[in-house]
Amino acid sequence: MPIFSWAQVAFGFIENKGQWEQDYDFRLELPGAIVYLEGSSVLFDTWDQALQGAYYHHAKFGEDLSLFPSLQQRHAYRQKFIGATKPSYIPGNASQEHYNFFVNPNPEKWVSELKKYQFLTLKDLYAGVDLVYTIQNFQLKYDLHVAPNTDISKIRWEYDGIEKISIRDGAIMLKTALGEIQEAKPIAWQYVNGERVNVPVEYKKFGKELGYFFPESYRKDLELIIDPLMIFTTYVGSVSDSWGYTATPGGGGTGYSGGIVFGSNYPTTLGA
Repeated sequence: MPIFSWAQVAFGFIENKGQWEQDYDFRLELPGAIVYLEGSSVLFDTWDQALQGAYYHHAKFGEDLSLFPSLQQRHAYRQKFIGATKPSYIPGNASQEHYNFFVNPNPEKWVSELKKYQFLTLKDLYAGVDLVYTIQNFQLKYDLHVAPNTDISKIRWEYDGIEKISIRDGAIMLKTALGEIQEAKPIAWQYVNGERVNVPVEYKKFGKELGYFFPESYRKDLELIIDPLMIFTTYVGSVSDSWGYTATPGGGGTGYSGGIVFGSNYPTTLGA
């Protein structure tokens, strides 16, 4: 089986400069999910990486593939922030390398020298609220930076394309066709006189919408940080995988390789 480690993959947000035709702003490939940032909403396309890896292993050695009827089963869903505005993006920590995209038959759509960014700030998602996306242990993480004297009750979101939503042990559990995705129990804190002070916070359902509930008082005159984490690896794990089976040197210091490549296009159907 090909030698592969996720530690070898440089994850990051890539801006859509027209190399992809669909209307989204940034794209992030993670183990088990491709994430499309659409301003005040986020589209997730997920699949079963363990099954995919086993399929490629069998394909390489000419083994029976009839055991993998659901290889391409996926589940797409969208998280929408209710009442949010179209934010401005501030990318940070750019990659040293650059990426070229020649995916469109029209050369005018070719885009070169794009960078990957390790974090992405959505400025003014709500008035007084910035959302900062980062990557932590191959998962999507986001922080909400709430300015002093901001009404936190306006931060609400909902999911489209999810079979069932529940709150279990403080975490949001999203039931999909492939299994459960977890939005981990949130934590929150403030800096008071230079020291970090934790602020108790919980998820709460408001009909179809979700938001935050603070069982204890906190300093409204200070900035508040809320810190959730999306966990896809309850059942999945992959980016656009390439499984290299052969390689040969070329002229002038070039090299050529061959193998199987698996990628994903922008999903058009949620809940499937």
